Amino acid sequence: MSYFYRNLAVEIAVALIVIVALVGGVVFFRFRVSDAVLKISAVRAELSSRSELLQSFSVLKSQYEDKGKNYLNVLHNVVPTKDQLIDLRQEFQSLATRENIGFGFSFSAGDEAAGGSELGSLNFNLNVKGTIDELLAFMFYLQNFRYLITLDELAMTRQGSEIQMIIKGQIYYRPS
Repeated sequence: MSYFYRNLAVEIAVALIVIVALVGGVVFFRFRVSDAVLKISAVRAELSSRSELLQSFSVLKSQYEDKGKNYLNVLHNVVPTKDQLIDLRQEFQSLATRENIGFGFSFSAGDEAAGGSELGSLNFNLNVKGTIDELLAFMFYLQNFRYLITLDELAMTRQGSEIQMIIKGQIYYRPS
């Protein structure tokens, strides 16, 4: 009988080892599968997000093709390169001549260089002299000037029937 119990004990031990190994394998693979499920759901969410972004990009690209390109040409005309500003003095002078006013022009310090997608700017001073009506007409033309400008300072002094106006401003340019 001892042989029977010894064989029974060995078979029970082997069975227990096999059962423990199987349970250990099931637990191990269960955790691996749950980790894989979490990773798959994260990848699925990212794919969904990228799909939405791609659709938005597609809409933006089609809108750019339909409408944006036309405005880009307008912007290129309104915001010139720095080289295109070489005749700026003559353009201001032709405005002044059109209105019969005295004219002086100079660039001033404090320029900002263009870089990357940032616009650069050149500071300028205008010194004009004329009647109030002539100066108002000149200001109207400045308001509708062909390039993008801002007027920072305006000083007026009266000299008899004429008014002298000193205008400080900036003209913007894009990188070449």
